[in-house]
Amino acid sequence: MTTRIEGLARDIVVYVGAFEFPAGNAAAQRALANALMLRGLGYRVVLMGLSRQMSPGQPPRRADHAEVPFDCWETAFPGGMLDWFRRITTIGEVRQVVGHYPSDQIAAVIAYDYPA
Repeated sequence: MTTRIEGLARDIVVYVGAFEFPAGNAAAQRALANALMLRGLGYRVVLMGLSRQMSPGQPPRRADHAEVPFDCWETAFPGGMLDWFRRITTIGEVRQVVGHYPSDQIAAVIAYDYPA
């Protein structure tokens, strides 16, 4: 299933949240289940979660998790109050990840536990 807007097939869903892969917390398990459901509906799913292995301030990076059959991106886990403030008030990292995909193919960005 794809959403057609002015003749363009939009089939990419970017799912953003405070989850850690592979299945590092309950949010990751929920995100993975939702991603599998979206794939079953015909969407290409891109997951963007957190990583405690990255240093605060690093740009998002592509991650390869054998257990996760989707494009995965990681951002640094916030390291202090200023990092948390940026996370809940800005979408710069989301824009960076979304920018790696053709904008005319993005059907939706789902922000789960991502206040900004």
